[in-house]
Amino acid sequence: MPVDSVKFLFVLSQLGEDDWVYYLIVQTIGDRNSRDESMRLKQVFFAAGYLVIAAAALTSNTMAATAPACSVSAIVGGGGASSGQGSQISSNTNGIAPHGWTFGFGEGAVDFNCGMWVFQVDGSDYYKAISALNAGTYVQDNSGHFGGTVFWRDPDMAALGVSLSRTFTSLPSSEGTPYPKAIEYGAVWRLGGFGEYFAGDRLTLGAGANYITGKYPSGAENSQAGVEADLYGKLYATENLGFTLRGDVLSSNITYNFGTVQWGGYAVSAQAEYLVPGTALSVFAGARFADRAYRSAGYSANLQDTEGFAGVQFAIGGPTPTSLRERDRHGTYDNTSVFDEKLPSGEAEIGNANIADQGF
Repeated sequence: MPVDSVKFLFVLSQLGEDDWVYYLIVQTIGDRNSRDESMRLKQVFFAAGYLVIAAAALTSNTMAATAPACSVSAIVGGGGASSGQGSQISSNTNGIAPHGWTFGFGEGAVDFNCGMWVFQVDGSDYYKAISALNAGTYVQDNSGHFGGTVFWRDPDMAALGVSLSRTFTSLPSSEGTPYPKAIEYGAVWRLGGFGEYFAGDRLTLGAGANYITGKYPSGAENSQAGVEADLYGKLYATENLGFTLRGDVLSSNITYNFGTVQWGGYAVSAQAEYLVPGTALSVFAGARFADRAYRSAGYSANLQDTEGFAGVQFAIGGPTPTSLRERDRHGTYDNTSVFDEKLPSGEAEIGNANIADQGF
C-alpha cells in the first residue's frame, strides 16, 4: 500500500465522523502553489478512492445492525470490432473519403456490494487500427478509461447512482513528414449520473448523462467541455438471451487559441447477448452506426461509421449466475464512453484522410 494511503488511513482513524469530509476536501484541493497539474490530478484519483472508502465506512457504521456483510464480485471481458469499408468522411473542402478500421478491446469492473449499496471500480482499453486509404499505412488510436461508480440498487425494482471516470486517448500526430511526427494525447473527465428501471422479468430501461471536460486529442492546446447522454432498453427473450437497443448523443465545444469548434453527434447500437447455461460466461455480438460532425469557421466535416462487434464476458466471485437477467441485475454497471472509447477518435479519422492526401 502506498505511503500516502497508509498516512491517510492513520489520520482518518484519529478523526471523528464529522471531520472526515473536511479532511477529504483538503486532500483533494491540496496546495496549488506547490504542486503541478499532474500532481493535482494524482491527488484527485487518490481522493476519489478515499471518498469510496469513507462512504463505505459510514454506511457500515450506520447500518451495522441490519446490513448484511459486504461481498466482492467482478466481471471481465474482451473482443473486437471492424467497420470493413463502412466508414467515411465528407467535408466542405473535398468529397467523400471511404476507409475502414478494426480494433480489439478489454474491459473489467470490480464491485463491492454492501446491502443495497454498490461501490465499483472499473477500467478499459481499446486499441484501434484505421486504414489510411491509398497511403498503404494506418493510424493507431488507443483509448480507454479508469473510473468508478457508487449506486443504490434493488434488484427487484431499480438502480440509481453517480459515476466518475478519466478517459484517455493517444494517437500519432497528423503533422510532419515522415508520418508520424509525434504522439498527441487527450484526457477528459466524465462526471454524471444514471438510473435503471427493472420493468418485470423481461425488460430493463436505463438512462444516463455525463458532463465532460478536459483536453481533446490534438497537437494544439485546447479545452473541451460538453455533455454526453444515453438511453437504452434490454429485452430478455428468455432468461439467458437478451437484446439491447441503445442511443447516445454528444454535444461539446473545443476551444483553441484560434477559435471554437463544435464537436458532436449521435450513435445507435444494437446487441444480442447469450449466457451459457450453468456457467458464468456470456457471448455477445452487435452493430453500431454513428454520425458525428466537426464544425468551425470556414470548415466542416461529417464522420459516419458503421461497425460490427463481438466478444465475451465472464463473471467472477459469488455463485454462478442462474440467468443472464440475474447477472445483469446483480452485476456491474457499464461505465465506458461510446464516443471516447468505442468509436475511433475524430482527430484520428480526419488525420488519416490528411496523410492519404485527401485534403481533409
